[in-house]
Amino acid sequence: GVTVNFYSQGLTAIPSDITSTVTKLGLYDNQITAIRQSDLNDKYPDLDFIGMLHNRVASVEVGCFKGTALTGISLNFNKLTTFPDFREVKDTLASVKLASNSIVKVSSEEISYLSKLTSLNLKGNPL
Repeated sequence: GVTVNFYSQGLTAIPSDITSTVTKLGLYDNQITAIRQSDLNDKYPDLDFIGMLHNRVASVEVGCFKGTALTGISLNFNKLTTFPDFREVKDTLASVKLASNSIVKVSSEEISYLSKLTSLNLKGNPL
């Protein structure tokens, strides 16, 4: 697999020039505020992991993971206030790390459709 890392680059958005064969994407310690549909949709068919610890992500657009093979995502230490919509990857996503955000509630409807989910970390949220 192809790993692409952008650590501590001061990025404010996910770069658009990432190789289409990427399997693991590391964007740790940047200033990214959102994951938008245009960032990932139908661009990275082999992408199975996104690591975005220590950013400023407050918004994850509905449907932004369409066309990926995502099995894991780490959004620890961001600014999320709601549980993201992962419907586009509901049949592959196994690990969701959302520790140390500002999520105030998570309903069973928001996670029950994630049929492969084996690990969910919500530690450090005001739940």
